[in-house]
Amino acid sequence: MNDEEIMQEMPEDNKPDSAPETNSLLADIPIITVIEEQPTTNNLQPTTDMEVHHHPQLGHKPKPWKEYLLEGLMIFLAVTMGFIAENIREHLSDASKEKEYAIALVEDLQSDTARIHYSIKRLMNDINYCDSLITFFDAGKIGPEYDKQMAKFGLLGGLSSDVIFNDRAALQLKSTGSIRLIEKKVADSVLKYWNNQLLLAQTHERFETQRILQRSLGFKTFNWYHHYYEGAKKENINKLNQKYQGIINKALLYEFVNASSPLYNSANTQYIPELQDENRLAINLINLIRKEYRLKHE
Repeated sequence: MNDEEIMQEMPEDNKPDSAPETNSLLADIPIITVIEEQPTTNNLQPTTDMEVHHHPQLGHKPKPWKEYLLEGLMIFLAVTMGFIAENIREHLSDASKEKEYAIALVEDLQSDTARIHYSIKRLMNDINYCDSLITFFDAGKIGPEYDKQMAKFGLLGGLSSDVIFNDRAALQLKSTGSIRLIEKKVADSVLKYWNNQLLLAQTHERFETQRILQRSLGFKTFNWYHHYYEGAKKENINKLNQKYQGIINKALLYEFVNASSPLYNSANTQYIPELQDENRLAINLINLIRKEYRLKHE
């Protein structure tokens, strides 16, 4: 039995695998198995085609120079008009504030003149009574029949005379620097008026120092309670003992008269003239402000 017959007789399971015929030159080359890579799944969206921007052609036609000039001119006009509009707005605002300050100054000056007049009236009383006191003393009228008069002259010859100026507008103009808004002629007069108040303050301080000294001596020289009591209640007149002694220390009367003399001099030659000068400045300033700002007389 030949080999072919033997193979046919063998069961199918026992038959050896038949190998394909191969070229003897390729028999020794190892077989490389290629594993196909499976696509991985992720959340990335499929890419899209990128938009391509085409550059303008280099050879495009430029704008006419007149068009550039027109654009530049329009920008310049826009900026200029905005600047002018802002200046107009500030000018109108400053003009409104200037008018308000002018009105406030007039109101303050009117109040000042009223207070100056009152202070002048008080000083005139000091002057007149000090003059009477010195005249009586110089004439030797120091007896009991003159005690009451001397006490009255001494009391009324040393009244206080304070001037408190209304500085409402002044404080605003100084603190905000708004004095620059006021018309120059008016501003110069305002500054002169303020400076004169500094001189008045110095004169008042000297007068007040002398007045306090005179007052202190007066309480040791005279019985002033009678006059204070009558002055407080008019119905009390003649209720007190009319024979009271007006001068309680004649030795101090000389010192009191000496203290009253410089008080009289200060009021008559310094304080009154300066107050009158300040009053004239206030009136002239009121008229000037009304004229420059066309304010009506009230």
